[in-house]
Amino acid sequence: MEYKGSFLNIVDAKKGWDWITNRGGIAIWEVQLIGGGSGGVRSYMSPACQLDGSPMTKPHWSVGNKPREIVTAPHEISVVEPKEVKRFHVALQMGRQGLQMKCTDASTRKIRDAVEKAGEGAWYEFDYSTQDAVIYVAGEEISLKDWADRMIPTRVLHGGSWLYGPTFLRLALRTAAAPNVRTGILSFRAVRGV
Repeated sequence: MEYKGSFLNIVDAKKGWDWITNRGGIAIWEVQLIGGGSGGVRSYMSPACQLDGSPMTKPHWSVGNKPREIVTAPHEISVVEPKEVKRFHVALQMGRQGLQMKCTDASTRKIRDAVEKAGEGAWYEFDYSTQDAVIYVAGEEISLKDWADRMIPTRVLHGGSWLYGPTFLRLALRTAAAPNVRTGILSFRAVRGV
């Protein structure tokens, strides 16, 4: 997932919520863009840890050995509904090594001009099925937490686990979480002694 400033595309919001609640957070990695007439650094996201709980290894496309930051609080990332501003066909050419396709220099300039014309915060994505560049601007913006409150049902949980000590073990302690959340502060409790 691409990290554009501080927000997720609405399509990736569920994945971002899952990474924060089940995978240790969202790791923000720096990527160096080379070629195609435009250089620069862009940020991409991955889960902070792998499914088995071990730390995420450095992606091969990352600039550094460690992520720039790991976001663990859902209110620190916003979710936006992208609005399509423009769509146009771009010309492609074979890369220098013949292994990949890239935009021609004229198409790269056309994309750059269209993004600048769309205004601050605009971005583009490539539609591989049609060879179109699609220019987007951010629509309504809400926090990932607010999005989850709207979209993911929560249930009341009583008691916690040994992880946080006796205060959190009490049945009187109540919290709320989505049914699919897995975390060290939750546990199960036997209803009847064995």
